[in-house]
Amino acid sequence: MKLSKSKVDFNISKSDFENAIHYKIIAHYFQKDISGKADIFFKNLSHYSSVKCQTSSSVYKDCINKYLKNDDIIGHLKFFYPNGYNFKKENMRHGVGLITLEQILKDLRDANAKMLYVFSTTKFMDNFLKKHQFKHSSEFEFQYYLYLS
Repeated sequence: MKLSKSKVDFNISKSDFENAIHYKIIAHYFQKDISGKADIFFKNLSHYSSVKCQTSSSVYKDCINKYLKNDDIIGHLKFFYPNGYNFKKENMRHGVGLITLEQILKDLRDANAKMLYVFSTTKFMDNFLKKHQFKHSSEFEFQYYLYLS
């Protein structure tokens, strides 16, 4: 799929799996190609009630607080590196991340997902998520949610 809202040319290709989608992003910055990726996984909320770890328990509690049911689908943005792993600040803020996120949200809505959660690992990602209406988890400052109703 060729997208054109960005300040740079780039392409997103995706591979669908049973409970996951892998996105490959190729952006053309300043005569150079940058390869990025993103992965989402989706499962029923009941999965998070049975996993025995603190973050899964937090996901479950926050979803229940949003009145989600055990059979509702929850998306997890596992990897989000649209500008590559070794990103440079000058490669950011060209629209690649936003358009990639929009595609991910469209795919989750098409799968009838009710919520997307993300674990942030950088201040750049924190700012990006907050800018796009993600909310903090009730327990962890590095965990964010977006309700997809």
